[in-house]
Amino acid sequence: MTDSSAEFGERVESSEKEALNEILSQESTKDEPPSGLKVSYLIAAYGALFAALLVCVPKIWLSSSIYYTSRDITKLQTQSDLLKEENKRLKNEREALRYQYLSIQANSNP
Repeated sequence: MTDSSAEFGERVESSEKEALNEILSQESTKDEPPSGLKVSYLIAAYGALFAALLVCVPKIWLSSSIYYTSRDITKLQTQSDLLKEENKRLKNEREALRYQYLSIQANSNP
C-alpha cells in the first residue's frame, strides 16, 4: 500500500521538475515585452466610455423628462375636458330650473 501511495503521491519526477524550472527561468530572462493591454489603449477605452456616457446620459434624462411632462399634460387635459363637460351639464340644469321657475311664476301670476 505504501508503494502505490508513493507512486501516486509523486507524479512528476525530480529530474522533470528541474528541467521545467530551467525552462521557466530561461523564459523569464528573455527580453520580451509583457503581454496584455498597453496603458494608452486602456486610457483610450475609458475615454470612449466617458464620451459615450456624456452623450447618452443627457439624452436619457431629456427623454424621461419629456415623458413625465407629457403624462402630466395629458392628465391636466383630461381634467379640463371633464370640467368642461360638467360645466355644460350644470348650465343645462340651470336652464331647466330657470324654465321651471318661470313656468311656476307664470302660473301663479294671472
